[in-house]
Amino acid sequence: MSKLCCTHIADYKKLKGIDVYSKIHANYITCIKQSARTQKIRECFCHICKTRSHRLHACLECSFVGCFDREHIQAHADLNKHSIAIDVTFGNVYCFSCKDYMYDIELNLSKRYSGLWQPGESDTTLINACESGRIVRSKFLGLRGLVNLGQTCYMNCIVQVLTHNPLLRNYFLSDKHNIYTCQFNCDRQTCLACEMSALFQEFYSGQQVPHIPYKLVYIIWKHAKHLDGYDPQDAHEFFITMLDVLHEHSKNPKEDDSSCQCIIHKIYTGRLQSDILCMHCKNVRTKIEEFRDIGLDLGTDDGSGKSSISLKDCLERYTQPEMLHSSCDSCQQYGLSKKQLTVQKLPVVISFHLKRLEFGKKITTYVKFPEYLNMTPFVSSIRGTSSRTNEESSFSNSPYNSSDNNFCLFAVVNHTGNKEGGHYISFIKMKQKWYKCDDDMITNATVNDVLVSEGYLLFYHKEVVDYNKKD
Repeated sequence: MSKLCCTHIADYKKLKGIDVYSKIHANYITCIKQSARTQKIRECFCHICKTRSHRLHACLECSFVGCFDREHIQAHADLNKHSIAIDVTFGNVYCFSCKDYMYDIELNLSKRYSGLWQPGESDTTLINACESGRIVRSKFLGLRGLVNLGQTCYMNCIVQVLTHNPLLRNYFLSDKHNIYTCQFNCDRQTCLACEMSALFQEFYSGQQVPHIPYKLVYIIWKHAKHLDGYDPQDAHEFFITMLDVLHEHSKNPKEDDSSCQCIIHKIYTGRLQSDILCMHCKNVRTKIEEFRDIGLDLGTDDGSGKSSISLKDCLERYTQPEMLHSSCDSCQQYGLSKKQLTVQKLPVVISFHLKRLEFGKKITTYVKFPEYLNMTPFVSSIRGTSSRTNEESSFSNSPYNSSDNNFCLFAVVNHTGNKEGGHYISFIKMKQKWYKCDDDMITNATVNDVLVSEGYLLFYHKEVVDYNKKD
């Protein structure tokens, strides 16, 4: 997918309109009516090899249906000069002239209406006889697969993580980012926050057909050129890019980053404190930096994958004091100093990046991570005091061990394969149940499935959120 639309689809719509697309979508893809399901069984197969699989596509210029994988639909297009077809599984439109799938806003809107149920005469009689209507709430509302557009599994797993972040969900579903009052100074077609708002609407619309994230890919490619194209990308890099672009598109244009109150800053941004103690004059230099995720080194292993550490071990290493040589601004001496990194302010959602794709190979060390995490031992007020006094704190009995530091796991991203290539999947938690998201496939999972998985990106949210708390 290279752009939102192409001239070939525009020319086709001028000549034939969108009626054929809408009818095929209603009869072959949505299939709400029994008559549509019967018609699909009767007509929806490859007219050459008679298969019902191998990515069937229906020609939008005639009644031909052919399989894509065996190139029967391509042969038909070449022979008859028919350039537009529709994937009868997901509804995406393919242009044979451009040799790519295309996103068209008008066609995308038309398929929403093709899924509307139109009651017949007998249905109307039953409805009129019913004294009251009722809403049936699906227990799967919010669960939706994402179509892989060609090595976009890295994107799909991060979209699942973002759409199942309860705070982001509440923000976008309560219309806090309204597309009609969007302050981002550009066309709404390129605003990532507007697209995220639309994505949440799609996920919670009740539709269970896998969503095709054409527009999201287009917007990301437009604003992050380093992710442009179909080459395999890193899920962590995509996650950080998503946060950066969402921050730019949702912040108040009159605010600078130091005082930003956008939703990304409120949810994902914490502060790290770096203390450097001069061993000569005991002067302490302190530097504060914002962070949106914490990258944790795993060391190296022998490639066997048998070695094991814990998330706590990684955090202990991350906040462990280290000796170094540096110049002191106070005594003007160049000598031994001690540096320590701690967390000064915890974000509402804390994201851990386990650095597996380092040192020219993938590190397969198993990292044991908990479902519930207490970050008290690693905050500045505790860790700094403990290291300076050389005392071991009893963290469980500490007065700083408040509920404000307790976190709950809600998403995990895993990578299979090696550094040169592989596949990403995610586990997400919804309504106290876990699900495995593998592109367009969503299956049940247990908490044990999650905790024994390899783990590449870990996402925790605070158990208790104080909305009135000020920085």
